[in-house]
Amino acid sequence: MVPIIVIAQNEIWKPVPAILKQRTASSGGGGTAYWTDPYAANLKLLYRFDTTPTNGLGLIDDTATANLYDGWPQPNYATGPAWTNVSGQGWYVFDEGDDYIKTNSITGWWNTGNYTAAVWINWKDVIQTATPGYNTIVAVCDTAGNHLWALRISLVSSTNYDLTVVSYETAYAYVVYSLGTSKSGITNVWHHVAATKSGTLCSLYYDGALVQTGTTKNVVSVTQTAIGKRPDTAAQMWEGSIDDVRLYTNAHTAAAIATLYTNTGGTVVNSHGNQLWEAP
Repeated sequence: MVPIIVIAQNEIWKPVPAILKQRTASSGGGGTAYWTDPYAANLKLLYRFDTTPTNGLGLIDDTATANLYDGWPQPNYATGPAWTNVSGQGWYVFDEGDDYIKTNSITGWWNTGNYTAAVWINWKDVIQTATPGYNTIVAVCDTAGNHLWALRISLVSSTNYDLTVVSYETAYAYVVYSLGTSKSGITNVWHHVAATKSGTLCSLYYDGALVQTGTTKNVVSVTQTAIGKRPDTAAQMWEGSIDDVRLYTNAHTAAAIATLYTNTGGTVVNSHGNQLWEAP
């Protein structure tokens, strides 16, 4: 049985995914007990976004590595992405204007090694007037964009949407999964996305399922990490919400990604019986 939390009647209703995920939480407001990640030994960074930004200054705690990779809303705490919290479960909302989260450079992670990036997204839209348009979920690069890795949603034509891993090291490489030609079921709903790298093999996952594989670059000399944009450009911003960002130093198996998908989501129900949902 999936545990629930009953909250006040005036809470804002949010869309729910077709399949609700299990969340370990106490009922009746008695606190939160997080799911124990069996892959925690390989965690490089974890943002749950469930706690109030430190001291009101916007400092976001990295709970995986003793705060080594803390983050900061940009351009500043007051005007950056908005932290939202419902009954102890939080996430950040990005407006695609100038909102993003800046992270200490994650050294020794990309380069020639293996990795996993997993994150919950609630995408609103790609509003760039020109196509292709890009909404970046998470990216690492150097200041000039000569060394780049990014997970993003792309509007590649006027009516076609892709989930893409793009990498650049002397040349571009793309791993692309088509989300379809309609935004129905894609936008304003929480989805889990993940990408793994094993050697030069990149695997792309959508809602716990392997959907595409392809060749990726070994990206070196990265100096910047960001959530909600490419660090080297003011464009390609995210519009929507992001939660539960997890970066690992190994390539998860398909079974491991399915485990993340199943165990890092959650359900909240208000007193009207309306379901409010987001990842923990």
